[in-house]
Amino acid sequence: MVEFPACSGRPAGRRGLCTGWLFDLVIPGLVFPEKAESSSSLPLPKIHVSLRPNCSFRPPSDPSVPFIMIGPGTGVAPFIGFLQQREEERKENPEAEFGETWLFFGCRYRDQDYLF
Repeated sequence: MVEFPACSGRPAGRRGLCTGWLFDLVIPGLVFPEKAESSSSLPLPKIHVSLRPNCSFRPPSDPSVPFIMIGPGTGVAPFIGFLQQREEERKENPEAEFGETWLFFGCRYRDQDYLF
């Protein structure tokens, strides 16, 4: 489960929306495994996942190309992955030239936007 601890800019900790939801679905079976196996308890819910490839949603193959990402709301998650990938590429190849990398994100409510 993704958890965001409290810090100076965010007075209360919180957890990831999707991972928190999934955790709440399975926690009874994790905390009380004997109850999850008994016939009196409800079975764990089935969640439909539809995987489909996307060959165009990826960072540029040339790391020297500037990279601008716009992730409104929860759409920022894949871009954080792209930033982590770029960070690893820089560690593996410190002498390579990297273009500027920008990530724009936000929430329509300033007092509820606690990503960074």
